[in-house]
Amino acid sequence: MTKFKTVSKLAAVAITAGMLFGCSHADLKSAIADAQSTADAAAADAADALSAANSAQSTATNAQSTADAAQRDADAAYSLASDANDCCEANTDRLDRMFKKSMQK
Repeated sequence: MTKFKTVSKLAAVAITAGMLFGCSHADLKSAIADAQSTADAAAADAADALSAANSAQSTATNAQSTADAAQRDADAAYSLASDANDCCEANTDRLDRMFKKSMQK
């Protein structure tokens, strides 16, 4: 009978240990799966963020290029306006001299 009690106790301990190991192992597998899922989601978010950053960089580069072209056009327009103003002042001076000359006669 004592042998039966000892075997019975060992079986109970073995079953309990097996259940604990099984639960811990399953919990560990679940935790690993959750961690992998979180890591995959984080990697996808990082890839999306990188894509958005690259797109923003491309947009910024295009905007800079457009701004540079606009600045060149503005500089050219300023130069033409300055030349036109110089010409206008020269014509005004010439007309004033002609008027003064005609008034002297």
